[in-house]
Amino acid sequence: MLSDILQLSDHDLDQLQDALSQGTIASGASLQQTHQAGFDSHAELIRDWLPKAVSLLGSVAGVIAVVRLLRDERRRAAKEDPHPELIVTGPNLGGRSRDTRVVVRELFESARHSVLIVGYAFHGSDRIFKPLADRMAGNSGLTVRIIVNVHPERGRSAAETIRKFGEDFPRSSWPFHPRPEIYYSPGSLEDQGSGLASVHAKLIVVDQTRVYLGSANFTTAAFQRNLEAGIRLRSAEMGRELTRYFDEMISSGYLCLLPTT
Repeated sequence: MLSDILQLSDHDLDQLQDALSQGTIASGASLQQTHQAGFDSHAELIRDWLPKAVSLLGSVAGVIAVVRLLRDERRRAAKEDPHPELIVTGPNLGGRSRDTRVVVRELFESARHSVLIVGYAFHGSDRIFKPLADRMAGNSGLTVRIIVNVHPERGRSAAETIRKFGEDFPRSSWPFHPRPEIYYSPGSLEDQGSGLASVHAKLIVVDQTRVYLGSANFTTAAFQRNLEAGIRLRSAEMGRELTRYFDEMISSGYLCLLPTT
């Protein structure tokens, strides 16, 4: 239940706390009343979440305390880790960086609520994803989304290419249960200029607060042999913005759910 309001920005949480304290919004408020209280993009989320939160916590005061606790935790986290950390695959000269394999494993093993993964290439990635799959199997509240690039294949139609990718990816990259949600860009299979050319970003967002962004694909070569560089940072603002961006890509149809077998 708490994971629902993790989508809210710091400003939204402050606004929610004030609205609850001042009585301008209450459990059972309609969507219109929620909008009138000053909530726009997340009005529906707050309308649906608030009665469940009051029921679980026993009072509006309890909900206010949880919202305040979440804001305090975000402030503490931002204060503890304000600077990006250099992550590399390759020689660690001078001991100024961390290894890609180690950092990604740490991120996966620390996930509690959500993981967003965006990548261009996936080869041998079952070994990379195993710690996350184990974490997901032991935590039913953890949601994982993977956004992939489906390359056009000569002699195959777009539908055939998608079907084959949907068969191959779970077998070679995620042979585990439960499975994550997997999305792709239909535009990457269309003629150039007619849509999104390809999904080329490489990033991980964990619990909307910890971000890894770098050059490494999710491949054995990228994690063990190539020269790759990236950064890891703790930023609730950046994590939420990245998550929101890809959520909007899905809701607007730029990204579609990959049919898998």
